Amino acid sequence: MDMFTILSSSGDPVVIPQDPAIICQSAWLQAALDIGEEEGVVPIASTQTLQCLVAYMKHHAAHSEDDEQDIELPVSCTCTSSPAGLGYDVHVILPPSDIAFLDDCVGRKNSWPLEAQELFLELLVAADFVGHSRLMRVCAAYFACRLMSATESDILRWFAMQAPHDGRENGVGLPDEKKDGSSCCFLTKTDFIF
Repeated sequence: MDMFTILSSSGDPVVIPQDPAIICQSAWLQAALDIGEEEGVVPIASTQTLQCLVAYMKHHAAHSEDDEQDIELPVSCTCTSSPAGLGYDVHVILPPSDIAFLDDCVGRKNSWPLEAQELFLELLVAADFVGHSRLMRVCAAYFACRLMSATESDILRWFAMQAPHDGRENGVGLPDEKKDGSSCCFLTKTDFIF
């Protein structure tokens, strides 16, 4: 089977099979192939992000029945709330296969490391860049549900024990300054509005 090569911001290649079930998911890939290109650069994505993007495209091609479920972004009162009454129920908004994929991709744990958050947000931006509208909506709904269903202590745990620091810290246990000297501002516990 023919392959299309996408290059990350660092120039590393990631290959995508030219399978119609995969290529049809991305307007960018379709356009590139239509003009005879064999590779393209996604300058906003790391190699790991592009590997996740390709893995999702293969995953979605194998779960095409999920297209029957509309993805409603959780921004209105018409979305179903979680049983605990906090936020929205991701299990109603997204198909189980998409939830499982993103849980595996970004790590569904009490602590949500900054690296996993960065990978997740980069995946959303890469999906936008390559014109994968379904993955964009899946990521947006997943993030909104995860954020709006989290308690204050859940969110504080996402940032707990991220990196060693010099003793100066802000309200979430992170250093007030980045290594390059620029300041990094997070809300302290007393800044939250109740």
